[in-house]
Amino acid sequence: MERSLQTSLVLHGAVVVLIGLLVGIPYGNAITGGADAEIIRAWRAAHDGLIMGGLLLIAAGPASALVDLGALGQVVLARALIVSAYAFAVALTSAAVFGFRGLEPVAPAMNVVVFVANSIGAVGSLVGVGLFVTGAARAGRRKD
Repeated sequence: MERSLQTSLVLHGAVVVLIGLLVGIPYGNAITGGADAEIIRAWRAAHDGLIMGGLLLIAAGPASALVDLGALGQVVLARALIVSAYAFAVALTSAAVFGFRGLEPVAPAMNVVVFVANSIGAVGSLVGVGLFVTGAARAGRRKD
């Protein structure tokens, strides 16, 4: 993979980890403030999910050098994972702030926003990881 794409994955991964760490502040406040269990769960999901998603991007940067994809596949892989990570940042943080899970596209509007952001995150993750699997399989079959 092009070095600039690898660097982009690592950079955006670090930004998402930072967001996840910052989301730990309201998570801790919810715990110490005796918030409802559902609110604590939402903040925990945001905190843990964003840190894990960011770490996935950080790992994907150098690991992407090992996959066999064409130039377009490399760009799509990087962009899909980056868009996915930020979509989940919007979805998980909004879900915790506004108290909506976004499991269905139903009113109120903020629930629909969370649903759409979750959907974009899920599709981006599937595309990115699917390309990783495809590229790794191709690399594994390649005779160097």
